Amino acid sequence: MREVVSNSDFLGYSFICSLISSVMLSILFLIFFGGIDSFGFLSVLMFSLIFFIFYLVFGTPLQIILNKKPKKFSIVYLFIYLLICLCITAVLSLLGDVKNPLVSLDICIFCFLASLIFWICDSFFLQDESL
Repeated sequence: MREVVSNSDFLGYSFICSLISSVMLSILFLIFFGGIDSFGFLSVLMFSLIFFIFYLVFGTPLQIILNKKPKKFSIVYLFIYLLICLCITAVLSLLGDVKNPLVSLDICIFCFLASLIFWICDSFFLQDESL
């Protein structure tokens, strides 16, 4: 069994994966939920930073666990990312005094997009047995 945590290449690729995922998600978020008027460099930068922090805090540990048995484009991994995203969204929404965030179609679409983007980047950059 290999030790993934000590592999600096893995952590570097995880950082890149989180960065690319956050930029892609912020662009899609601004296009679909913010409209063309709110789309701009500073908006993309601000949302990218916020999403990047969430991907690093919640996505990287999950990537470390899932990369012990690497599988590119595994549907199971996509569902795991989606489940974790929905749980985090529910907990943060409850802390923010939102009654039931998972009944909102926009929030569910956002969670699916966040999971899908991260899963695609994860499959390209990290789900490799050589790491």
